[in-house]
Amino acid sequence: MFEKIDPPNMEKISFRNGVLIDRDNAVVIGSIDKYANDEVAHTCVFSWTRKKNWYVRIIDWTADSIGIYGKGIHDVVISGPEGKVLDLSTDIEKEIRNRENNPAVVRSLRRIQGELYAVGMNSLVCIRRENGEWDSLIDKITKRLRFEDIAGIDDNLCLVGWDGEIWFFNGKYWISSNSPTNLILTSVCVSNAGVFYCCGQQGMILKGREAEWEIINQDLTTEDFWDISEFDGKILVSSLKFTYELTARGLEEINFDKQYPLSSYKLVSIPGQLWNIGEKSIFENIGGKWKKVI
Repeated sequence: MFEKIDPPNMEKISFRNGVLIDRDNAVVIGSIDKYANDEVAHTCVFSWTRKKNWYVRIIDWTADSIGIYGKGIHDVVISGPEGKVLDLSTDIEKEIRNRENNPAVVRSLRRIQGELYAVGMNSLVCIRRENGEWDSLIDKITKRLRFEDIAGIDDNLCLVGWDGEIWFFNGKYWISSNSPTNLILTSVCVSNAGVFYCCGQQGMILKGREAEWEIINQDLTTEDFWDISEFDGKILVSSLKFTYELTARGLEEINFDKQYPLSSYKLVSIPGQLWNIGEKSIFENIGGKWKKVI
C-alpha cells in the first residue's frame, strides 16, 4: 500500500526510472542512498500527483525498469535484473524466465502501441498478455544476444544491445541489421516519420531502419548516452549529467530555460509532456517550457 509522504529529500533519495500515467500522475522508482550504499536490496516506488502530493511504498528487492500497460496508476509493472516483476494492479509478484527456464535479466520495459514488452540478456524479448503472463517473441534466434531496449511503430520492432547489435522485425520475421558500430547501444526510439534512432557508449548516435543504419557524427561530447526519445518532433538524448537535442546544426545541449538539473538519465513522455528523470532531480516539459518537478 502507498503511504502519503512529504516530497522526497533528494539529499537522501536517488531516482532510477519512471513512467507518466497522464499529465497529472506519474510513478517513479528509486532508492534510499544509505541503504544502497550498504548494499541493502530495496526499491522505493513513488507516486506523484500534479497537486504536489507524493506517496511511497517500499519493496525488498531492487527494481530498475518500469512500464505501463493500461491507463491508470495501478496498470504499472516494475522489474528487476533477476526476472522479478511486480504488477501494481494485482500486487502479485511474478518471474520472467529466459528460454533456459532461468530467471531472466530484464534490462528494459517498453510500451509500444498499447502492448508492454520486456527485453534483456540471453536474447530476452517478451510481451505481456492480458492474463499477466509473459510470452517470448524471439525463440528462433539461437545466438545469446544481450538486448538493452526496444522500440516500435506499426508492425515494426527494433531491438538494440551489446556489441552494436540491432535486430529488426518487419511484421513477418526478424533480421539482423548491419550495425556500423560494436559499442553497446543502450536505448532506441522511433520518430513520427518512422525513422529509428539509437544511442549508446561514447556519444554514439545512429539512425536508420531494417538493414540500413548510419552514424550521426557529433563532436560535442563522448559521454555515454543512456536514453533517447522523440518528443514534439525533436530527438532528445541524455547522459548522466546532460540532455541534448539533435538539430540540423548537430547536437546541442538543452539549458532547461537556465534552471539546469542536478542530473539527467531517463527521458519518459506521453503526448505533450516529457519528464527528464535524473538521479537527483526531475524536470518537466509541457508546451516547450521546462519546469522543475523536484
